[in-house]
Amino acid sequence: MPTHYTGRVLLILGVLLVSLASIFPLGSLFDPNLTLGQKLGLKPGIDMVGGVSLLYEIKPPEGGGPATIQNEQVINQVMESLKKRVDPNGVMNLIWRPQGANRLEIQMPTSKTAESNKAARDAFGKAQEALENTNVRSAEVLRAVEKLTGDQRRNRLNDLAMGSEPRAKLFGALASTFDQIQDAKKKQDAAKQAELEIQYDNLKKQIDDTNLPASALEATLGLPQQPERDKKLADLKVRNAGFDARLKAIDNFAKAYGEYAKVKGTLDDAADLKRLLRGSGVLEFHILPQFDATAPMQALPPDIAEMVQRLKTRGPVVQARDTMRWFAVDQPEEFRSQTVLDPSGKPYVLAYITGDKSLDQRPGRPPWALEKASPLFDPNSTERKVGFTFDPQGAKYFGDLSGANIGKPLGIVLDDRMISAPTLN
Repeated sequence: MPTHYTGRVLLILGVLLVSLASIFPLGSLFDPNLTLGQKLGLKPGIDMVGGVSLLYEIKPPEGGGPATIQNEQVINQVMESLKKRVDPNGVMNLIWRPQGANRLEIQMPTSKTAESNKAARDAFGKAQEALENTNVRSAEVLRAVEKLTGDQRRNRLNDLAMGSEPRAKLFGALASTFDQIQDAKKKQDAAKQAELEIQYDNLKKQIDDTNLPASALEATLGLPQQPERDKKLADLKVRNAGFDARLKAIDNFAKAYGEYAKVKGTLDDAADLKRLLRGSGVLEFHILPQFDATAPMQALPPDIAEMVQRLKTRGPVVQARDTMRWFAVDQPEEFRSQTVLDPSGKPYVLAYITGDKSLDQRPGRPPWALEKASPLFDPNSTERKVGFTFDPQGAKYFGDLSGANIGKPLGIVLDDRMISAPTLN
């Protein structure tokens, strides 16, 4: 009896085509501008397109089990930690390869768009610099007001005003008030001197308000809602009307940011990758001020209210003589009512950065180290807990910090991001 295979062959081919269509987009298969690897959605390695290979040697902790097993555990832990930091979404075409028990190779294939991406980054960097050049340092203004006189002071303050009429008026008021303070001193009029010194301090605080940090403008341009973004940008231009250098810098910044946003988050050369890897693992501890971030502004302590207002209008900028700083958080739910949103809607937590309320590596005091950190399991609690073991110097610092701040939240900061804030008991 004759056997016909035509139907079976057609059925097999049909199943095969459906399977391929579900794996590979059929439209890209017929795109003449794509290579075969791109058509199939494959990522080429450095042996095909060139690129960079970085080899790192990892020093494992001493003791704790057989060396080979422990080293393998350590290298896998390090690799996963670095992946989470450098390429959390797995979109950067990086290849991670443990080499033996204590080495990690990271390959970064060359991108066809590397040159154009670098040009966009360079242009954005120049735009940032041009914008920052329209800002002024309080110390320079006060030095001119308090150390210079006559035409020399007037000319210097005009240079620092950079063509901004509101800034020029502020600097003129500073100079006039300072001169009145000196006159009151000569006349030994203590009451007048005290009144003028309060005015002078208030004027000094306004110097930074004439600045526009690049981070604040970037946060505005990064807003997801187009109408809100356009409104904030228009408001910035209204506030800087007549300040031609600032207006030109804003326009150039906005144009450069449009191109930079397309390549933001990509890696194009070894320097980018090394920079991201180098920052990993910097641990700090900071005491958090206790306040309700959901409370009205007038109900907050003055210093807290000032920091909240600055974050909401200018982003997480850091100024000279600050005693607190904003830290970004990944999981706002961990901090309940302690988070405040910046202009782009990103959550931040406020923490002290003074020496008596922080444990970090700062100049002028002996270094400390964390010898071990591991998760703790408590069957009677659902909270996540971490155990720390310090070297002797770190143990002393941590003991002093925790002992002086019982009942307050201790912010745990890793690579400038607030991870958790347990209460010290």
